[in-house]
Amino acid sequence: MRILNIFKRVPDTYAEISLNSDNLDINKEGLNYVIDPYGEYGMETALRMKDNDNSIELNVLTIGPENSSELLRNALALGFDNSYLIKYENYDRLSPLTLSKIYASFIQKYGPFDIIFVPKVDIDTNFSSICGYLAGFLNIKFITNISTAQLDGDYVIVEREIEIGKEKLKVKMPVILSHDKAPYEIRLANLKGIMAAKRKPLNVIDISELGVDIQEHLIRVKLSLPPQRAGVKFLSSVDELIRVLKEEIKI
Repeated sequence: MRILNIFKRVPDTYAEISLNSDNLDINKEGLNYVIDPYGEYGMETALRMKDNDNSIELNVLTIGPENSSELLRNALALGFDNSYLIKYENYDRLSPLTLSKIYASFIQKYGPFDIIFVPKVDIDTNFSSICGYLAGFLNIKFITNISTAQLDGDYVIVEREIEIGKEKLKVKMPVILSHDKAPYEIRLANLKGIMAAKRKPLNVIDISELGVDIQEHLIRVKLSLPPQRAGVKFLSSVDELIRVLKEEIKI
């Protein structure tokens, strides 16, 4: 069995973001990048499957500049068998449609895969359409927003949160699963894994090898930071509270 985990290289979620002077992009100088959180949950689910069946081959894929290899090395240290970097500097300007075409071309060339995990949403752009696009290009089944997944022969049993509670589904492989937050902790690489990762292959693929017409289907016109929150105002009496409610908040 072969599993592919796709993750996106994103700015550290704890980083303080500022904009360039043209308001068309974020200031990337000195910015730390990480594996997107939902991608991490998908990776942990795949690793748990391998914990139960060591014959499973785990593959991990991302697109980005050459220094994205550091994140792939981390995946190898966790227990992934093969890693693939599609080298493209301006990956963060690609639309979900173009990204999906690139991933589909990779899968057609390096697959097949029984399970393909993708993040439920790209936290940098807030797009959540890659799972559906990819399933359409590959003509295979997909399920969105899963929280857990377990193998059952030729099937995968998944659980996901829905408005009225939880839903459990059983689907035959191959399948694409977009991963939501999981109810378990994400593991960290240990020293043994870090040393073993140095002997594992890190495959760098130039995007031109995949034969995809790179287009910016979406053009960024402007970026703006969210409005700054108002500070806390301390009131000294009930009378002052009533005045503020009437005159300032207009209640």
